[in-house]
Amino acid sequence: MTSSAVPSWPAALAAAEAMTAWHQRGAQDPDAKFPVETTRLLALALWRVAAEHRVAVSEAVLGGPVFGYLRCPERLLAEPSPPDAPAFPAVDELKSVLSHADWVMSTNFMQHSVGRDLGNTDDGRPDFPTVGERLDEIVQDPGGQPPLPEAATVRDHAGVVGPALTYREWLPTDTEREIAKTALLALRSSPVEPTTFDRSWLARLRRLALAGKVLRGLAGLHRPNSSPLLIDLLTATADLFEVVTEPVASLESAWSARPVQQRLPSWERLHVPLGTRARVVDTEHIAAWDVGSTLMAVCTGDVDH
Repeated sequence: MTSSAVPSWPAALAAAEAMTAWHQRGAQDPDAKFPVETTRLLALALWRVAAEHRVAVSEAVLGGPVFGYLRCPERLLAEPSPPDAPAFPAVDELKSVLSHADWVMSTNFMQHSVGRDLGNTDDGRPDFPTVGERLDEIVQDPGGQPPLPEAATVRDHAGVVGPALTYREWLPTDTEREIAKTALLALRSSPVEPTTFDRSWLARLRRLALAGKVLRGLAGLHRPNSSPLLIDLLTATADLFEVVTEPVASLESAWSARPVQQRLPSWERLHVPLGTRARVVDTEHIAAWDVGSTLMAVCTGDVDH
């Protein structure tokens, strides 16, 4: 590697600081502070990927290469090192700090990920984001996405069901267990009519919208004869999905009017902003864990789900 090919350590550190700050602003506990080593180790991983490929930090690819360094401390700390970087902790002191850095990287990478479709806009080429592209996106959404009040309401309702089942304050009837089962299947189902953007952000929004309609329908149909614990959870979840999927109609219209040969990753970067993607990721997590595990407990009576 020639000296001109050595990437800039200050650029790597600035990129890591921006990614960490964005992660913390959008976190459930934005006041939680990571150790300073978290940002430095993420910066080191970015620097090493850039150095490995002899490119500027802004041109380094995110995703697998960075995770490869963060998940292998010995490889991360191997030579060569950035010429102007501070000293790093010993390998045996890095576990918790590296897990924080990995978490920051994961949230940033998930929000950037673009879909892959099955139609004529997919040419089979991988489309990994670069550090520079990620930083451009953070400029679009500098404050992160504050938690939606609808999400807090869902978690509140889910948090009431577990103790009610544990202390046998609520014993679900056969009908209520069937309702929970139907709702759980809706959360896990794919679109009824697969489309060319089957694995895209738009498809994920459409799945949430469809599931929300099913849950709202179940709540309306069974409200008179079912526990408010279950009905309120279904309604709150449908309310959350409705807020998050509000852009679906405009995205459907934009997709139908796209240039026929435009690649899906390019289309998504133009039309699905970072904030929308962040909402989708957070809502899918709530659907799978807070709501999904609660509905499973209703179905089985196992509150450890």
